[in-house]
Amino acid sequence: MDAEDYWREAIQVFKLFRFHSSNGGGEYSAINGSSASFESDGSGSWSSYYGSYATLHSDGSGDYYAPDGSYATFSEDGCCSFTGSDGSWGSVDFTGEASYYAADGSYESFMVYFDNSISDAPCFQPKTLLGLGFHAALKAFERRMLSEASFYESLNAKEEEKETKDEKETDIVVTPPKKASLKDVIAGKAQSVGISSADCCSLDYRVLINRLQELGFRKIEVSSIEDLSYQQRSEKNKIERVYFNRVSEFSADTQFKYNTKIRIIYHDFEKRKPPLTGRKAARKNVNDVEAAFRSRGFENISIRPIYDLKKSIFTSNVKKDGMVDAVLVGGEDNYSVDDLFSVDTPVAITYHTIKSKKRSRSE
Repeated sequence: MDAEDYWREAIQVFKLFRFHSSNGGGEYSAINGSSASFESDGSGSWSSYYGSYATLHSDGSGDYYAPDGSYATFSEDGCCSFTGSDGSWGSVDFTGEASYYAADGSYESFMVYFDNSISDAPCFQPKTLLGLGFHAALKAFERRMLSEASFYESLNAKEEEKETKDEKETDIVVTPPKKASLKDVIAGKAQSVGISSADCCSLDYRVLINRLQELGFRKIEVSSIEDLSYQQRSEKNKIERVYFNRVSEFSADTQFKYNTKIRIIYHDFEKRKPPLTGRKAARKNVNDVEAAFRSRGFENISIRPIYDLKKSIFTSNVKKDGMVDAVLVGGEDNYSVDDLFSVDTPVAITYHTIKSKKRSRSE
């Protein structure tokens, strides 16, 4: 999903909030997997199971947050403004007049009609030909969201299976905490995460994120320490430290509020510059080129011969046995020595050699 998808989703949530802010409390569950809860005072919250969430205040204002960093604000006078992570932005005024400015500079205008239904999507009336295109795109987005429901259910099941496997492999006993409700999130209640800070450090950070999101924690940030060599690849994505606000030492019973800002720091591969460009490596000896890449920390190297030379007493100035033909780093041959690559990036080296060597190898 990109920023434009989240813009469409923000409008769906905006319509849902507009309707419920004047129609009392209740629970809401959409067939695309999203859910919401509303109180009698007009406040409420909404969340999807791929990371986006929104809150509604009793005065009619609210906020929407997408996993990619896009966000929207809803004002108490019934207006909506959106800021995309890619630089796009959009707005809807209290009459339903909507405008969207995409990151590529294109512009679309359309109307949002707030009818008395609580369907999954708002009613749109395109105003322009561009709006007609947006309307069709929105419908395609809705269909895709519905089809993704089964995919996310399968994904969640796989994550749970992986989490269980990781816990068994590390002999961690995780206390199953009470799962948070959306009402608890709004009220600012707290609960334990069921795992200590020490035990977190043996988990894959994605397993912990999945667990925290299931419990209702939403303000989660991640950052990496790029300190691993290729030989340490078994440590990739392992957690170094977890912060709940400024707290980094906690037990399985320590409780935190659901709006606590969480920061997870994990290990990742070092990034290095390649020693040679593909052009500079060409015509050099394959062993020298391989050694140069290994000296920079690149160990994920594959070498493939090209059997295109004939054995002859004459010396060729064009191609020689063992001469490099091409080097691909991450599948690209137009890289620069100033580019940074993770040390696990595949490096493929091809070189010229004599045809008779192919026959002798097969024998």
